[in-house]
Amino acid sequence: MNGYPRGFLSVLWFLLAALFVTGLLLVPSMLATRLEWEVAWRPSSDARLWTAATHGFFAYGIVFVLGALATLHMRAGFRSRRNMMTGLMLLSGFLALMLTALGIYYLGDQALSVWASVIHLGLGLLVPVTLGVHAIGMWRRLRRRARNDSPSSDMQATATMRTASTSMRGVGNTSS
Repeated sequence: MNGYPRGFLSVLWFLLAALFVTGLLLVPSMLATRLEWEVAWRPSSDARLWTAATHGFFAYGIVFVLGALATLHMRAGFRSRRNMMTGLMLLSGFLALMLTALGIYYLGDQALSVWASVIHLGLGLLVPVTLGVHAIGMWRRLRRRARNDSPSSDMQATATMRTASTSMRGVGNTSS
């Protein structure tokens, strides 16, 4: 991505993968404690505490990265009107994840906290799919651009321009 330091994209993908994995590790505990489901396995309370803390740490990292994306990537996307639907879905998904994360811990009503957990889980599974669709759109556009910038297409374009310019020489020429 142009305009970002070297390694920015790697940090972004690492943080997203780490959030997804730590979130998945927290699912059995959430199902057992919030929804009172019987689960075959869940981490010990110490492991759950460390996993939740790690998940929160990576979430703060994503908030910083999203702020950096807003300054260049999102603004350029809005101007070019490319991948707008998936971009807006991602932006609203991440904002909803942030709000539901606050709700999980800070809503006073237990029922609302459970709903925040369920919505957070659903969004946590949906946002990576949306991100995949967004990335596929970008990769397709880059592949098309690379094909259009290939030497063979440049030669074809040059030949077409030459043909058009030679046929245009006689147009408007009244001296004959």
